Formats: sequence, C-alpha cells, structure tokens
Amino acid sequence: MKDVQIEQRKLDEIKPYWKNPRNNEKAIDAVKDSIEEFGYNVPIVIDTENIIIAGHTRYKALQKLGVREIACVVRDLSEEEAKRFRIADNKTGELADWDEDAVKYELLEPDDIEGMTAYFEDTELD
Repeated sequence: MKDVQIEQRKLDEIKPYWKNPRNNEKAIDAVKDSIEEFGYNVPIVIDTENIIIAGHTRYKALQKLGVREIACVVRDLSEEEAKRFRIADNKTGELADWDEDAVKYELLEPDDIEGMTAYFEDTELD
C-alpha cells in the first residue's frame, strides 16, 4: 500500500478533470450542507498537476462555500491509473445497498431528523 500524501492547496489552483464522467449537479447542495454541518472530512484526490482524480462534487460544494484553501490527497498516478481509480471510486459506491432496518434505527436516534432531509428524497424518510 502506498503512503498517503496530504498537502494544502488553494482551491482556485485545483482543476476539474475535463472528461469527468459523473453528472454531479444534483448532489452539490447536499455535499455543501454536509460540509457545513460536519466539516471537510474527505479530502479531494488530485494528481501532481492539481487535476482532480476524485472529488469533483466536493470541489464544487467548496467553491459554493467560498473556501479558499483545502487539504488534498496528492497522488502521482499514470493517466491510466488515474482513469481507473476515478471510475472505481465512483462506481464502488453504487454497489452497496442500505440495510433498511439498520438505517431506520439510525434515523430514529437523532433528535433532529429534519437535519437529514438534504440527503434523502421526501418519500424515503416517510
């Protein structure tokens, strides 16, 4: 396993990958809300040229928040490795399913269930 290198970068120096295959516009506000509430806990992954490998939605949410500098994971990957990781990072999240009973239990515990509405469709919380 390779060591993780985390560095501070100015947000305006980071560049989205021009062929990003994800349409993430619907998720930006939810990610922005999450960052506002819980903090910036999952760094964007960039290459040595400051091009985003993973984290385009976080990048756009951070822009909306007016953040100027962030911690990034910097990886020196070949173009092929970056492409494969970019796809794998996005696709693996789609492979998981919710345990409906467990998530219901988790959602019943918070005092303010309304705080979770940004992350679920209205019918899901019913």
